[in-house]
Amino acid sequence: SRVYLSALSMGPVAIATAPCEYHDSLGKEVKDDSPFEYTLFFAYTNGNLGYIPAEYTFELGGYEVVSTRYPKGTGEKMAEELKGLLNQIYSENQN
Repeated sequence: SRVYLSALSMGPVAIATAPCEYHDSLGKEVKDDSPFEYTLFFAYTNGNLGYIPAEYTFELGGYEVVSTRYPKGTGEKMAEELKGLLNQIYSENQN
């Protein structure tokens, strides 16, 4: 299935979005690696695809890992895509 991710910016503030419940470490990674001075991460935008765990949590088990419909590494791939979107809009705004 397709996952629609988005990012937008207003001056020094950026917003990254994903249509799921996203493990907090992945959202923090997106924010920490953003080139913007301030970055907000919003979950449950444009749908709800369920829970996306971080790769390391698969070894820990628990409800989130058992209930996810997505393979290990999905969350990290989404984080890379979001960081790419943030970097793209940042460089476009620098010109």
